[in-house]
Amino acid sequence: MATILACITRGSAGSSAPPVCLAGDTWLELGAFSGACGGALFGRLIHTLGFSMAANVTHDAFTQPDDEDILIWRYMDFSKYVAMLLSKGLYFSRADKLGDPYEGSITRGERARIEERATTAEKTGKLPEFWKGRYFEVLMHSWRAATKENYALCWHMNSDESLAMWQSYGVGQGLAIQSSYKCLVDCLPSKYKPIEHAGPFVGVVEYINYEKETFNTKNIFFSLLHKRKSFSHENECRAIIWKHGNREGPDPAPLSQLEHNERGFVVDVDLNKLIHRVVLSPQTPEWFSDVLANITQILGFDFEVVSSQLDLESYL
Repeated sequence: MATILACITRGSAGSSAPPVCLAGDTWLELGAFSGACGGALFGRLIHTLGFSMAANVTHDAFTQPDDEDILIWRYMDFSKYVAMLLSKGLYFSRADKLGDPYEGSITRGERARIEERATTAEKTGKLPEFWKGRYFEVLMHSWRAATKENYALCWHMNSDESLAMWQSYGVGQGLAIQSSYKCLVDCLPSKYKPIEHAGPFVGVVEYINYEKETFNTKNIFFSLLHKRKSFSHENECRAIIWKHGNREGPDPAPLSQLEHNERGFVVDVDLNKLIHRVVLSPQTPEWFSDVLANITQILGFDFEVVSSQLDLESYL
């Protein structure tokens, strides 16, 4: 299997076609990007050979929580809750549609390093002809394309409710489904349309200062697992699926083409197994609690529906 992997990451021996992933410091960024591509090719290979794909928590880019049993929460409004029950699955949104312009972004320092390395590579002349004169744009295009090729499902990790998260989704009109990290991992499929997609992978988001700090850029996924510190209250874990089906070589498709990728899709899961209970937002009227419980049962589910702990009276 090691020999097969070498062929995937370095190009088939004796082949005149440009390799998918090149060794050496000069082409580190493209090799890093192609590591994700190579992983997809490897996934397709083992699928073809009939092996079962490994659990999706082993990828280097996806840090795991200290406690896999930690509670996770998905805050949403009523309409999204009903849509989830009707679809019997979880919605993965394209990364560039999540609402944060920094989704998938590299840091200021890393951009400068990529620019310097691209300049050095251009001067050495050790580049395929079709990359010469545009290597910096090739490298940056890989990062830009990632937000249109990757789809994320976001959860809040916390042993308790978060007032900040309630305020983001509307006090008195929102709700949260509660599960655990381990349960999410167990309920998601080990692979989703493996010929066209890789994943889902699951891991924890890290929060950094993009002006002063940086992160590992050996793989595109790292950029999707970092956010600005101003979002640290989200304490997020993510499941990510990469749509690589439109790749015919080492370069991503043009952004104009990737823009036509679907905005999101639903992945089937056993919601009765995944969801431990449904928590109503603070100040939710009692009638809404009854309506939500009835609709949940009518649609074939039996989650416990409870009021927010933030509604409890103080001990004064």
